[in-house]
Amino acid sequence: MRKPGRENKMILLCSLAAIFVACLPLFTVNCIVGHDSAYHLLRIEALKTDILAGNPFPKVNSLYFGGRGYASSMFYPDLMLYLPALMRCVGVPINLCFNLFAGVCVFAAFFSMFAVTRAIVLRFCGRDGYIAGAAGVASALIYTLSQYHLDDIYTRSAVGEYTAMIFLPLVLYGLYDMLMGGMKRPEVLTIGFAGLLLCHTTTTIFALILTACVFIYSLAHRCIRGRMKKGWILRIVFAAFSTLMITAFYWAPMMEQFSFASFHTGAGGFDLDYEKLLLRDVFANKNPALGIAQVLILFLLFILANLYGKERKLRFLGGVLGISGLVCVLGSTGIVPWRALQDILEFVQFPWRLYVMATPLLSMAAALYLACFLMGIKKHGEIGHKTPVTALALVACIMIISAVSNFSRMDQGYYSYSDDYYSYVPFTGEVIGGEWLPSKVTDRKKLTKNCDRAVTAYGGVLTVERDEKGLSLSMPAKAEYVDLPLIYYRGYEAFDEKGESLVCDGLGENGSVRVYSPPEGVLRVRYAGTGTQKASGVLSVVFFALWVVLGKTNPVIKPVKHSDKERL
Repeated sequence: MRKPGRENKMILLCSLAAIFVACLPLFTVNCIVGHDSAYHLLRIEALKTDILAGNPFPKVNSLYFGGRGYASSMFYPDLMLYLPALMRCVGVPINLCFNLFAGVCVFAAFFSMFAVTRAIVLRFCGRDGYIAGAAGVASALIYTLSQYHLDDIYTRSAVGEYTAMIFLPLVLYGLYDMLMGGMKRPEVLTIGFAGLLLCHTTTTIFALILTACVFIYSLAHRCIRGRMKKGWILRIVFAAFSTLMITAFYWAPMMEQFSFASFHTGAGGFDLDYEKLLLRDVFANKNPALGIAQVLILFLLFILANLYGKERKLRFLGGVLGISGLVCVLGSTGIVPWRALQDILEFVQFPWRLYVMATPLLSMAAALYLACFLMGIKKHGEIGHKTPVTALALVACIMIISAVSNFSRMDQGYYSYSDDYYSYVPFTGEVIGGEWLPSKVTDRKKLTKNCDRAVTAYGGVLTVERDEKGLSLSMPAKAEYVDLPLIYYRGYEAFDEKGESLVCDGLGENGSVRVYSPPEGVLRVRYAGTGTQKASGVLSVVFFALWVVLGKTNPVIKPVKHSDKERL
């Protein structure tokens, strides 16, 4: 845009066209409906409720199950959901919030992949902005309009996955830096993994496995070649340590809960061997599937790169990404012994979830092959300024046709949610598999019933009141115990009207909070959190501030500048 030539205008036009096509189903007054949309809308509404109640960083969300609470924010982080939640706080309709949020995620994923691919290609193409820009937009086009990405948004409504796809390109840049760049930008890997962890845990695990493979290969290669430098190892260790410290506010409280109680975690409900795909179904236009467009473009550009491309390192990097992506694709089929791995990998739920990794890997691989092809014909004097744009236009046509074809078979439809939709108590229990319910909860249907009733040891029923400070009730007489309409998580506190602390635990009926020996008078119960939650929150804030401030002076954090020789 700083150089508004015809080629740059065409690149910009292709970018806008891709984003527009990817957002086509969002141009409606109704809300897109996917498999999990009701749950994620509930997450947004629950976060809005807690923010308006003066609790902007909740651990146990009070809206769920008619006020009984559910630790969605503790186990399923809300990093990206603050955008629609804040819009809801200022009165934006819930339908518009969700659609705007999906559109923002499309744009963010596009820009993330574009910026990362362009930055990588610039290191190989002699700073040729046209080639780097064309490659960047090509990768972003393929990525944003890929069948799995669109299905994640419009069919599955898998908010965790499609928000994680914003950060996956940053992780890939970090892996490129580890493999070929001397780990000179460790902060990119930190930001990528921190974003992943705060969006979707399963995708983070997939990325960790890929990172471990790249690290082992890089380490072995450097040791064999005698090029091991302690700075390389030091920056990798610091990137990992920084990620852990910055995200401590999320994983430390979650691990604390697991150490004191057991949870359903969705285990036992998925048969990996049954959910695997046949190889012929991988490339079909249906959900779940990867589709044919990505693989077709990759194959064509691979041939062109090998016919004309002379940049061996760029072809090698494209090959590493392409092979890794194809391994993920094949991993969704029966080639992997899923039945034997059921007990170990049950958290995956569906083998085809590996496409969340295959999609960015194949997208970037295709773009690197495109750059390699353009650089090759440029050396032969056969490239004009129109060639990158022509190649980009062909990629855009294939992906747009694929996307429109995907939209034509999607049948999830739309629904107009009223802004008070979740004031109806049964709707506040739509938590899919209830993964984060304590194992002592044995009957989910009962959780949305009698949500304003407490039961004493002798069967007496008392009415409770709720406000932004928690729950209260009036005890007519001292009792052995009272079970409250709250799902128990470690961190609840109970007080009598004199402010004296009372013992409480999760042994109440159906996993509810039980308060022992409540005296006559007013009983108050609130979720106050734990010392671990507060300490980890302070640690994350302090470390992040130091990480940002010291990044300009600390040689470990500060990006290492490339020499002209290294850059070219």
